[in-house]
This record gives sequence, C-alpha cells and structure tokens, in this order.
Amino acid sequence: MSPKYKMVCLDLDGTLLNSKNKISEQTLSTLREVEKRGIKIVVVTGRAGFDAKRHAEMISKDAYFIGSNGAVSGSVSDDKLIHENPFSGTVLTEILTWANEMNINPVLYSNKKIFVTGFREYLMHLYYAKKMKLDTNRYLSFKSKKKWKMSMWNQSDMKIHKIVFFAIRSKKMNYFESILRKHKKIEMALTGKGCFELTDKGINKSYGIKILSEYFGIDKTEIIAFGDSENDLEMIKYVGCGVAMQNATSQVKAISDRITASNDDEGVSIMLKEMLEKNEFA
Repeated sequence: MSPKYKMVCLDLDGTLLNSKNKISEQTLSTLREVEKRGIKIVVVTGRAGFDAKRHAEMISKDAYFIGSNGAVSGSVSDDKLIHENPFSGTVLTEILTWANEMNINPVLYSNKKIFVTGFREYLMHLYYAKKMKLDTNRYLSFKSKKKWKMSMWNQSDMKIHKIVFFAIRSKKMNYFESILRKHKKIEMALTGKGCFELTDKGINKSYGIKILSEYFGIDKTEIIAFGDSENDLEMIKYVGCGVAMQNATSQVKAISDRITASNDDEGVSIMLKEMLEKNEFA
C-alpha cells in the first residue's frame, strides 16, 4: 500500500515560481487546499533564509521554509529558527583564502543578509533586489574585498550559511568545478551556467528536509518534493516521492518518481490536484 503523504517540499526557481518569478494564483489556491488537509507546506530553496521565508509567507502563515540549500529552516509564524548550520570558521577561512588566490568575488549568505564582495556582483544583486521589490538597505550589503578582513567573517553574529560565486568563461568554470567537486569539507552544486553554490559538508536540501521532518515526526517516505535543477538532486532522491518539472534537467528527471508539467504550465498545481483526487494525502 502506498504511503499517505504528510509534507510537500517545493523548490522555488524553476519549480514553484514561473518564468515571471511569480507563484500563480492557481498554484497558491491548490497549496492552500492541500494545507487544509493538515499537510505541511515547505519552501526549499538555495536562496537566503529571509527570502525563503518571504515566499513561504505568500502561501500561508502556517507554512515553513528551508533556505541556503538546507543550512537553515524555520516557520513563517515564528522568528526563531528551527535549525541553522553555518560554515565553521576554519572552513570559511579556507574557502575565502582560496577565493582571494583565484581572484574570485564571493557572495556570502547569512540568514538575514547577503554580503557581496565584488562591484559587478553587487550591481547584479541590486538589480535583482529591485526587480523583486526587496528592501535593499535591509538585505543587501557591499563589502569590498579591499576593505574587509578575514576575521570579520568569523564573528558570532556573522554566521555564513552559503557562499556563491560565478565563473562566466567555460575554461575557468571547468577548472573551478574540478577543484570543488573533490573538496572534502564542502558540498557544491552548480546551478545555472557558472553559478557555484557552496555549503558546509553534508548540508544540502535533503539534510534540511530531514531536520524538519524529524521535528514534525514525519517519515521520509511520507514526503513529496518538487524540483528542477542540480541542487534538488539529493532532495528528490531522499523523499518518498520525487517529482521533476517538465523543464527540469535530464539528471533530475532520471531519478524522479514522477514528472509533471513545467513551471510555466502549472506543474505543481496539476500534480497536487491529481494527488488530491486520488486521496494520496494523509
């Protein structure tokens, strides 16, 4: 007998959000209908904790979030985090030293801010923040590499959950990937062309889901997760039912239990409605 699902986990970009970076009204309505059954709704994203929470709040005051690829989790209704796993000072120093040597401008994610160390990267994030109507003064901070010291990132109030950097040229991208894939102290996901996302060893979306599901007393077989890209792979493999979007990478589709329509064709809503009709929720 198939398990009854008690928790729905949703990636944001390319999954819950359409190409206009919106959650459609149809999808919101379906998610709220599922939630009325007592099902936990969880936004699971590589974005910072504050941004994950902001999107979860659009769904419901009772929704939950996992941010920075599993490094942080919490609920919409409570400012206190359920868990967080920042980089240790040793690993953080090692990564930032390497970034300096490679002339990389890292972007550092805490739960409440994004610290950008390169001017080009800052302009990119500023454009994105304004497009998404974020409070840039509150969430975005420019820390020029010429001015910051390594020690500042190891302070207790500067917990860094994720590091991102970009390599536009293919040769440099391939070189960085070959080094980072072998690193024994970090997790690395390549999301989009030349976008490297780093978290502490063992920290990925499946880890965040494990922490949250244990907090609720829900078994992993009772979880369904939707995703589309490389940083969703561990999550899709971990849960009882992994669903790939039609726009997902071939890797994600290959390991998924089901495939739904694309993020622009109401894929999340279609699958959840089908599951409601088949009485697949607890």
